[in-house]
Amino acid sequence: MLPFDYRRPIGRIEKPKSKVGRIDKSALAIPEDARIRDRNWLDAHHAMTCWVPGCATVGCDPAHVRAGQGGGTGLKPSDDLVYPLCHAHHSEQHGWPGGEENWWIERVIKPAARKRYERWKTGA
Repeated sequence: MLPFDYRRPIGRIEKPKSKVGRIDKSALAIPEDARIRDRNWLDAHHAMTCWVPGCATVGCDPAHVRAGQGGGTGLKPSDDLVYPLCHAHHSEQHGWPGGEENWWIERVIKPAARKRYERWKTGA
């Protein structure tokens, strides 16, 4: 008979509570923007109208604007940079051949600028 129970682990290695080697990015010369997480704000987009000019669909997905976020694969942008897009336009945004930045320019920014110009030109 052995002097100990070989089926029971002798000791458990505790993992450190904080990640070793993490950098406090707020202390950098050019601090990184904090990424905001707000579930209520995201949920509120389900009752909003799609932002794409000419689309009047209500009941949208919260679409994150990734441009200028410095993110990588799997790194979700901040929740304060979200716009309501219907499911069709949200899918289109992610699959746009020129990338998401070009999608925002071609489908939202340019049409909105043209509409503003037309309103100004007609005096409306």
